[in-house]
Amino acid sequence: MVEDNFESEILSEPNCIPDFAPAQSSVSNTFVNLPKLHNVEYSTNTDTDNTSYQSLNDQQRKLFRYISSWCYKKTQDENTPPFYIFLSGGAGTGKSLLTKCIKTEVEKIFQTTSPSPDCLSVLVLAFTGTAAFNIHGQTIHSALSIRNFRMPYIPLTQDTLNTLTIKYERLISSIIDEISMVNVEMLSYISCRLQQIKGRSSQPFGNVFILAVGDFYRLPPIIGKPLFDIDPGALVNLWSLFKKWELQQIMRQKNDHQFAQLLNRIRTLQKGHNIQESDQKMLLDRLTHKVLNYPQDAMHIYSRNSDVDTHNTYMLNRYCHNIKVIHALDVYYDKQGQQRKLKQPLQFAKHCNLPVKIEIAVGARIMLTKNLDVSDGLVAFYVRRNGHEETK
Repeated sequence: MVEDNFESEILSEPNCIPDFAPAQSSVSNTFVNLPKLHNVEYSTNTDTDNTSYQSLNDQQRKLFRYISSWCYKKTQDENTPPFYIFLSGGAGTGKSLLTKCIKTEVEKIFQTTSPSPDCLSVLVLAFTGTAAFNIHGQTIHSALSIRNFRMPYIPLTQDTLNTLTIKYERLISSIIDEISMVNVEMLSYISCRLQQIKGRSSQPFGNVFILAVGDFYRLPPIIGKPLFDIDPGALVNLWSLFKKWELQQIMRQKNDHQFAQLLNRIRTLQKGHNIQESDQKMLLDRLTHKVLNYPQDAMHIYSRNSDVDTHNTYMLNRYCHNIKVIHALDVYYDKQGQQRKLKQPLQFAKHCNLPVKIEIAVGARIMLTKNLDVSDGLVAFYVRRNGHEETK
């Protein structure tokens, strides 16, 4: 992680960003020379985007201006070197809002230089389908056609490479959310994929600038080492390229402010240290196990699958009727292309953690455990009830 002089670099950027400059003021050319591109003037953003920008605090705006400055320089000079930034911060510090503003601004700047409005300039990625849907992005696996990120790197087939090369022809930047869940091998795979797609094998991430967003105090990688666990014997350490910018000011409304502060204190609590009495009291006040009339149809969270199955069976038998049992069917295709039924019995662990059977009924919730269609919101942990929908 490189942090030396990064804050001074950001602080040295002028305050005036053309897109958000007041209409009555003139834009100083000392910020960056702004030529007319395709006879299109730089215009102010929509009211919605401008409102989002105006709600940023000073620390958020500094990073926004730094990235905006780089983008305008990039439109003038293709050889402008990319940057790699790690945007971090605790609960309620506004990482999501800032990321949205940056994405909108980058897309707007490079749209003026693109031959088609459909060209993709920003690739928004996340490790899980739920996070990808929430940020209007794609999963890392689907966007970059990654099935297995184990090293050594397995290149794309020529057909897939041709498809992605055309799709990402105008790609300038990528935003990676949930960076804490990305392990060392996955980051290497992302870099190798972009190198292959962009045809720049000697440059990290194919010369695409990367904004990594997340918090290492949150969920770690499911498997593998986290990015900060540096192997001193590694030939390449991609994470060392990133410069950290941490948001510290809590931006949530007054009602959530105290709870956000509590989360941030717990976030950095070291093992063996006691939680503050006031924080413990606030958490205990929210326990409902002694409340008899709490909404039992609310989502319940358990640490073991066996407890989940027990609760689901209880709720299904208590509140639903005409329960239907659907058995899983595993099939394969023979050499003639005919569909055949697999003869050996199915096993839960060996089939992507999919159950051998499910029980459903009218009014019962059904939760997806695998991503089906991220763009349509059909992602893992999506919940649907017969007659209406819920999301969790």
